[in-house]
Amino acid sequence: MNLGKYIFGVREEYFAKISTDEKSRQFLVYNNLTLMFFTLVVFSIGSGVIFGLMIFNHWLIAIGIGVFLGAISFILLLLMFFLNMTTNYQDLYLTMTEMEPTFEEYEKLEIENWTDEKALIETEKRKSLLREANQIPNFDHFHFSSVITSIIKVSLILIISCVVANAMEFLFFYGSINESLEKIKSDSTINVCAQHKLTELNSELNEKIVLAQWTLEMLKEDAEHPFIFIKSRSVLLTMQVLEMSLGKWKTLLDVLFALLFLTPFVLLKKSREYAGGLFLKEVALVDISHSLMFYLLSERERRKILKQIRDHYDYERLVIKEEE
Repeated sequence: MNLGKYIFGVREEYFAKISTDEKSRQFLVYNNLTLMFFTLVVFSIGSGVIFGLMIFNHWLIAIGIGVFLGAISFILLLLMFFLNMTTNYQDLYLTMTEMEPTFEEYEKLEIENWTDEKALIETEKRKSLLREANQIPNFDHFHFSSVITSIIKVSLILIISCVVANAMEFLFFYGSINESLEKIKSDSTINVCAQHKLTELNSELNEKIVLAQWTLEMLKEDAEHPFIFIKSRSVLLTMQVLEMSLGKWKTLLDVLFALLFLTPFVLLKKSREYAGGLFLKEVALVDISHSLMFYLLSERERRKILKQIRDHYDYERLVIKEEE
């Protein structure tokens, strides 16, 4: 089974020159990567539904928010995945990112007389030579820009993981959170404080009164829109209760979700199964061959057009001389 073709374009024809065992191995690692990708997207959709229920207490709106957040996560995660899919075959990487030296080799050849078939044969020949010359992955190319892009990618991933972590923590501990909110709602001190009137003489007391009134207002259930999930209309209040309830365990759970989201990106960057795998090698070879083929065809036509222009120019000049 090849799940990788649906997300990462792991096509069967890329493995024509690869043994059956290696082909199966690459299918396995990209199947796992695809499952990880969809797992993260599902977590994102679930997080949107949870926050939608907390804010609006309406299933349809919550599902809509979940789909919206899932779509955003799908696009961002897919972008991050593809940005990390860089082959560790350094010569292929350098050739793919800088094709000018390869193009220069054909400047002195009379490619304007080549047929499409000859250009294709030359492209396949170059592709085979590069494949044979790059048998062992070896990558030591470094540029400072990679540090900047890595920081940006990790930051985006951590933002998504933070949203998902908080939503999942609300889901896992919603019973305990609701119990704590009920205790706050029925707390005699808060109720007595909320019944006091504001005074001009004591600003500190006024702050406590306003806070108590606001807390009870957030915990008051609307008859038309009853609580469905968390018994509070304030996400901030619920978050504070969650942090006080879990303490250091919340930090641990946040770190675990961050690791969950970072794992596929680390694998793509560091694992030899991906960066040094044969799929990315073949993808690089296909990209190089396509670039070379397009160059040969466009350069052939350019030279033909240039020759026609020059021939026409010479003809016009001769006509002018004869008239004079």
